[in-house]
Amino acid sequence: MGIGTDTPTSFFEIATGSSTIRLRNNPTAGFTTTTAEWIGTGLYQPQMTFNAANDLSTKWTIGMNGLGGFKIGSVNGDVLSLTPGGNARFGTNLFPSTVDVNGTLKLVDGTEGAGKVLTSDANGNASWQASSVKANFAATHYGQPAFILVPNVEYTADLANIRYANNMTYSGGVITIQVDGIYHFDFLASFAFGYTNTQQLEVKILKDGGLYSQEFERALSLDMQLSAGQTVEFTMRQHTGSDVQLGAYSRISGHKVD
Repeated sequence: MGIGTDTPTSFFEIATGSSTIRLRNNPTAGFTTTTAEWIGTGLYQPQMTFNAANDLSTKWTIGMNGLGGFKIGSVNGDVLSLTPGGNARFGTNLFPSTVDVNGTLKLVDGTEGAGKVLTSDANGNASWQASSVKANFAATHYGQPAFILVPNVEYTADLANIRYANNMTYSGGVITIQVDGIYHFDFLASFAFGYTNTQQLEVKILKDGGLYSQEFERALSLDMQLSAGQTVEFTMRQHTGSDVQLGAYSRISGHKVD
């Protein structure tokens, strides 16, 4: 079918003598020399709606956002919205900054890697780089409730009293590494005041759940190469005698060497 032409070249064709095709619900709108227009006013901002087989769950809209800008939306809300001033928003109704994202952000450019931070060069070009912040961690048993060591039972040293933690997460006596590198760890498990040192005390440092180092009756101190996401666990066991109480000054600490 042709409008303005007797020889349409497609199923539906509109041929005009000017450069404007206009669809509007406001007959008093002024004329502009755009190629195509869809004009609306007030609450009836012009939008185009697309449904997949009349399935409203996949409905998309394209058009004005009510703020004089442009938007692409779905049934879950605006996916992308732009203001006339050039601000953009993704998944949010606010424009607190030039670009605002309500959700996660992913940048894959070949520089990405576990534990890296997003930074920029002198020209503002963003890339992922290794963190320059030193990772460190310390926790003690000081001030915590009494912890009883039953003979021949292995316990995770969940000392809980965290002094500081930076670029390492600590939960249930297990440290999770956030940045690749060489790390130094110190671990001391002692008996409470009043217990004799006749019991044999064993301490271990486990890497990803497997034994990395173990000592008897003294503290551990060692370096290890770790990658982001790997875990370090500290365990203790006393092998002879009766139940004993963990010493208040038992402690674990660690820091990134390189």
